[in-house]
Amino acid sequence: MRAREDDLMFKKLIAVAFGAIFAVSLAVSPGANAEDVPFIKSGKAKFIQGHYRGAIADYDRAIALNPDYADAYYYRGLAKSELGDHRGAVADCDKAIELNSDLAVAYNNRGFAKSKLGDHEGAKADRKRAIELDPVLKDR
Repeated sequence: MRAREDDLMFKKLIAVAFGAIFAVSLAVSPGANAEDVPFIKSGKAKFIQGHYRGAIADYDRAIALNPDYADAYYYRGLAKSELGDHRGAVADCDKAIELNSDLAVAYNNRGFAKSKLGDHEGAKADRKRAIELDPVLKDR
């Protein structure tokens, strides 16, 4: 039952995160530029439709254009989580955090993925850090 609640919470967070992060991502992400936008927008649309592999392909293109674009790694990690690739999600969130250590939702998603992998202490630490960076996440 707890896993189902975690999944529901994760899906709610995704909807909120996409709206909030996408709105400001170009302004706050190191290395962001207009070339990335079409791939991020199309990846987001594919993700929302449940086409996670297609979304990952678009985020791969955004990363190829600009490997320093933290949000692309975060978004790709979300899609990997949806496919059950929690190790891949952790790796992508690690990279997003390396590029932008203030990206609260990356800590949150990494914590979710870690919990799916059984790393409950790591998940708890990531969740704590996410809330420190963005207290709004406490209610999500």
